[in-house]
Amino acid sequence: MPLPYSGFYYVVPFVPSEVRNVVSIVVMSLEDPRHQRFVDWLTTPKSERQPVTMKELAVEFGVSDRTLRDWKERPAIRAVWEEQAKKVVGSPERAQDVLEAMYQRAVDSSDPKQVQAAKLYLEAIEAIKPPTVEVRSVSDLAKVSDDELQAMIAATAGQMLEERRNG
Repeated sequence: MPLPYSGFYYVVPFVPSEVRNVVSIVVMSLEDPRHQRFVDWLTTPKSERQPVTMKELAVEFGVSDRTLRDWKERPAIRAVWEEQAKKVVGSPERAQDVLEAMYQRAVDSSDPKQVQAAKLYLEAIEAIKPPTVEVRSVSDLAKVSDDELQAMIAATAGQMLEERRNG
């Protein structure tokens, strides 16, 4: 029996082992190859797109640029576009590109944001870490003995003096 087709996707019946009710899983499929090419174009960084503009892409497809704007609003195309964009944005290649850009700014002595870029880069590669702050919670100070309170104050004061001397 063929799967039911609903415009841009197939509805596939699926029964998980822990669930007895039948649910439908939507498997996205773009019927027109131009739609997938359009999604691929949308998820390509603007500096790498071929053709460069949506108007030029419309000419390649033999449609108006208004048609492409309409395609962007179609639920099936938008769903595939969003899913594909998540994969592209979260890809290791993109993370590497960002790290490389941060590194280039970090080593450029003429860049006014060099120090900020260097700090972000070093934090990103975990070469430096922000200082660890110890947080102790005392739910009811009235239950803390005088000796415990004196010890807490002394410890905090000692840390502050140490920071002043080293800072």
